[in-house]
Amino acid sequence: MLIQERQEIVTALVTLGQERGFLTLDQVLDHAPPDLDVEEVSVLLQELEGQGIEVEGAEQVQPDVKRRTATRVTQVPAAEQALPVHEEDQGQDLVRTYLRQMSRVPLLTREGEVAIAKRIERGELRITKAMSRSLLVAHFVGVIAREVEAGERTLRDTVTLPDTELTERHLASRTKRFVTDADQVAAALKELGKRERRGDAIRKSGKRVQARTLWRIGRARIDVSRAIRRLPFTAAVRRELIEKVERAAASLKEAERRVERLRKRQAQTALRTSAPVSNAAIEDAQQELVALREGITESTENLKAVQKAFRRGVIEGDQARKELTEANLRLVVSVAKKYVNRGLAFLDLIQEGNIGLMRAVDKFDYRRGFKFSTYATWWIRQAITRAIADQARTIRIPVHMIETLNKLNRAMQTLTRDLGREPTPQELAERADLPLSVVRKARKIAQTVVSLDAPIGDSDESQFGDFIEDRQAVNPAEATVAFDLRRQTESVLETLSPKEREVIRMRFGLNDGAEPTLAELGEKFSLTRERIRQIEAAALRKLRDPQLSHRLSSFVEPRQPRGTRRGRSAAVAEEQGVA
Repeated sequence: MLIQERQEIVTALVTLGQERGFLTLDQVLDHAPPDLDVEEVSVLLQELEGQGIEVEGAEQVQPDVKRRTATRVTQVPAAEQALPVHEEDQGQDLVRTYLRQMSRVPLLTREGEVAIAKRIERGELRITKAMSRSLLVAHFVGVIAREVEAGERTLRDTVTLPDTELTERHLASRTKRFVTDADQVAAALKELGKRERRGDAIRKSGKRVQARTLWRIGRARIDVSRAIRRLPFTAAVRRELIEKVERAAASLKEAERRVERLRKRQAQTALRTSAPVSNAAIEDAQQELVALREGITESTENLKAVQKAFRRGVIEGDQARKELTEANLRLVVSVAKKYVNRGLAFLDLIQEGNIGLMRAVDKFDYRRGFKFSTYATWWIRQAITRAIADQARTIRIPVHMIETLNKLNRAMQTLTRDLGREPTPQELAERADLPLSVVRKARKIAQTVVSLDAPIGDSDESQFGDFIEDRQAVNPAEATVAFDLRRQTESVLETLSPKEREVIRMRFGLNDGAEPTLAELGEKFSLTRERIRQIEAAALRKLRDPQLSHRLSSFVEPRQPRGTRRGRSAAVAEEQGVA
């Protein structure tokens, strides 16, 4: 390829890259001659990189790759080449299938993004208009307002609020405003009911009076509609209201079908028997239908019209959201590949990024003038980083502590580079402008969690838990010493009289560990406290005999080993040994 020809290709690609913000490997190869080898492609990519143009998938092309690699690269969709190398071994087929399907959707221009955003807005407007024309929705607005006022619903889950943090005072003020607006809906609905009842009462009046009454009823309906439109319900509440209207319409439809079925059954029975058939079942069904209509407080025709408008708005908005989301799935992959090796698999990062992308689609405002990709990048990045903070570690660390750890890591890197050594906690605290206690707590939290079942070495014969001391397990040496001490103590006590032996056993807790007082022993043996003391003293004198005490002297140590428990029996042995 000639230098002039290559320069023309680079100029065209730079212009395209500046318009879109980045290029894919497929776009580069489409502009290049078909006989271009891998080394020339690598040179072309280096020139684009020097111009500040990012090419997705460029890392897959190496100068020393064989010629067959060039053919494989030109056949793989550009989105697939964003797949990190270390992830190709696990879930390769699934990831590549997803990326291949994603690459089939063309990218959107700025005009295309605005057109889709307007379709989303038009769908939302259809839903809002349908809601404002439904008297059933007006009734449910009052129910929702009472739930918010009683604390059964949060205001943030009911109406759209700014993304900034609101103080308790601001939330209380907005709650009061919402309840006031909902009360205006209820007042307008009440006025409409009054106008309609008055219209029913003057049906036999002149045309002029009827026309004036109908005009007032129409104005009352407009007031109800405007009052509902002033309430900025969230998408979840709007869906809830839509479901309520659809359930009411389904109930009316089912009641009407029941009446129709009973009428057909009655007609068929009358033809077969040529006898009159009871109308009781039909009358009951008709009364049930009338009661249902009165409870809904809305005509069947208007309810069906509202339901139809709802469906049109939902379908139009959902279809536009789907198109905008699918056209920007490449952006999710581009952002997600920068967060590999952070504790989540590549597919999980893509999934979390897609959630952020859908959030960006709902929040995007084309009137602000920026491109959707610029706006969506922040939502995608936030969703991925939050997922890493919540799911990457076995023990979850709060988000604010993650931010503190990131701040400490940046400070540690700077100090290590400046000092040529690892900084002390005090130096870290001064550099990060944090208390020393916070630094120590954060460094303790940042310790890596290791599984007790983790294998040690290459043989997998031993596990990490095998090398950790079990403080609750019995030490064999200590158990042997304790058994021998118990046996020797029993043999020494056998030299005493039965009463002396029992007093010593109970006095020093050799039976159950309890050590009663002299008075308590006196009550048990029906003896005085002084007599018990004399029996104890006589028994101890016998035990101090050198022929007996030498049996226990070997158990007396100047310092007890760690983890042993000294009871009164050890004290007796020590006293006898000293004697």
